[in-house]
Amino acid sequence: MENTYVSVMSFLSDEELQAYIQHPEKYVPEAIEAAVAEMKKRGRVFTPEEEGQIRQLIQRRKEEYRKMMQMEPVLSPPVPELSSSRAVVDKPEGIPALYPESSLYIISLLFNPFFASILLAINCRRTGKREAVPVVLSFGFLYMILTLFVIGLLKLNIYVTLIFNVVGALLLHHWLWKKYLGQYATYQPKPIWGPLLVFLLITVPLLLIAYFHNGLSFSS
Repeated sequence: MENTYVSVMSFLSDEELQAYIQHPEKYVPEAIEAAVAEMKKRGRVFTPEEEGQIRQLIQRRKEEYRKMMQMEPVLSPPVPELSSSRAVVDKPEGIPALYPESSLYIISLLFNPFFASILLAINCRRTGKREAVPVVLSFGFLYMILTLFVIGLLKLNIYVTLIFNVVGALLLHHWLWKKYLGQYATYQPKPIWGPLLVFLLITVPLLLIAYFHNGLSFSS
């Protein structure tokens, strides 16, 4: 029978995988086996003593699980995480909730790639890629400054910024997303309405200030 937990384990960090053998009482034996297999896949080498201990704890969990099933033949035994393949489909444990890739383009076009970089930085933080957060935010900020400088220097039409925004979104997606989040082929899409509202509350007053400031300067 196929182990339904194998695909889920690829989304977990090394620390989360380690918890399956440190606290085996929380997990079903199939989940422990899948976690160990994923650790080996990532290059983790177990000593013969560790291999023996892992086999013993998996066997012990199988016996405990079998006894639990015999005691409660009608009700499904309570399993804290990853209790069934249905749970993996309906509420996939270990699969991160991320702002989708499409949000990078939406936010970049509506506002600026810097705001899209904020969403990408949040995604990186959610997946434990903390070292990527300053890189992503620095790129977004520097790209915004560069865009404003080039447009101001060449006195380009304001609508040209859309081209810069598209290029920025492409770089965020095909460079930084692929670099830091490329392994997450599957994730739970997180709604962007919250950030969208926040960005509106930030940019609308700034646009109004710029508009009235230019108007006053023009009239004088």
